[in-house]
Amino acid sequence: WTEVSLDTIFASLLTLVLFYFHKKINNDFIERTREQVKLFKKNPYPMWLYDLTTLKFLTVNEAAIALYGYTEQEFLEMTITDIMPPEDVPSLISEVEQVKLNFNHTYHWSGTWRHKLKNNREAYVEISSHEIIFKQRKAELVLAYNVTEKVMQDKKLQALNQELEWKVMNRTNDLLQLNKRLIDQNKIIKSANLELFTITSQLQEANAKIQEHADLKNKFVSMASHEFRTPLANISFSAGFIRRNFEKLTESNIMTKVQAIETQVAHMVSLLDDVL
Repeated sequence: WTEVSLDTIFASLLTLVLFYFHKKINNDFIERTREQVKLFKKNPYPMWLYDLTTLKFLTVNEAAIALYGYTEQEFLEMTITDIMPPEDVPSLISEVEQVKLNFNHTYHWSGTWRHKLKNNREAYVEISSHEIIFKQRKAELVLAYNVTEKVMQDKKLQALNQELEWKVMNRTNDLLQLNKRLIDQNKIIKSANLELFTITSQLQEANAKIQEHADLKNKFVSMASHEFRTPLANISFSAGFIRRNFEKLTESNIMTKVQAIETQVAHMVSLLDDVL
């Protein structure tokens, strides 16, 4: 009886110890779960959990409700595609199918996505997620970073860069056109300078010829003057001699002087012919 009683007592004590540890472990688990739920709900970044098969939201945190504008109940009645622009849904479906195919409880970064807010505005969010089993279903825990302001700034910067590139391209084209016109004008100026140089050379040559002709004329006039003056002087001398000595001269002397005059006249006629 004593042995049976001791076994019974030991079994009872063991049961109490196991119950105590079970309760403590269960309480610890519940406490940890509460902490995890609190961390999820109070996380400053939008978070949600959705079913990989139905794509329905399973739960969302307060930051997601604040950003997107939907109530928690509205979220639970929606699917993940309801917050996506229609043109982005095929990419989402493709990524979800890939996650389901390679489901292994891993973390991955999905990049930047556009999401629709309740007020019909758009937000840009960077998505990182982790595959988990939730209530025996494959689900994905999503953490979203709101990068709308950064994306809009990048778009503005990109637009400014494009505008700047467009202005630079137009200015470059204008400069190229101006440079082409300057080159054409330089060619025209060079051609004009060459023509002017040619004309100047021709003028210099013509001036040289004019000067040569002037020199020849002066020499000719000087020579002609000299050549005409000599016979005229002889004629004048013979005529004056006859006039002064007419009464003293014989007929023979007069004829000699007359012949001298005729000779000089013939010489002048010959000179005049040469001049003509």
